[in-house]
Amino acid sequence: MDCYDESEVPCSKFNIVGEDGKKAGFATFVEEMMKILVEGGACFYPYHELESFAKVPFSDTEQERALDGPDEVTVLSFTNGVTATATFTTIFNMPQRPLLSVLRNSDVSTSVVNAQKLDALHSVQTVMVSKLYLYYPKGQVFWRKLGLRT
Repeated sequence: MDCYDESEVPCSKFNIVGEDGKKAGFATFVEEMMKILVEGGACFYPYHELESFAKVPFSDTEQERALDGPDEVTVLSFTNGVTATATFTTIFNMPQRPLLSVLRNSDVSTSVVNAQKLDALHSVQTVMVSKLYLYYPKGQVFWRKLGLRT
């Protein structure tokens, strides 16, 4: 990382820079986090939109079944036809609206998602936004040329 504004002491805003010292961009940060997770054993499946999930009986013939394991598992169904079994280490990073769609498409018991939890899910106010990342060569930012400092 490199300080965004070298005149700011101590530095409180940073740029992500590559090994060559040049700005690497915000996407690099996300890519690096994913790289660390995958190296640690996580699986990443891009382009798999979760459609629904369901509890299904665990087959006694399945090799993964532990002796005192659960009687049912959660099967995840994706829009591309792929299915997978959720584990205790499954992580979803889903915005509110897609999550609500998945819940509507799923056979969810009231013990898992009750009225209080549904109210909480609906109480979040989402906003459609876009992020725009601009790069200005050092010393060329327009607000500095206009004399703006804050």
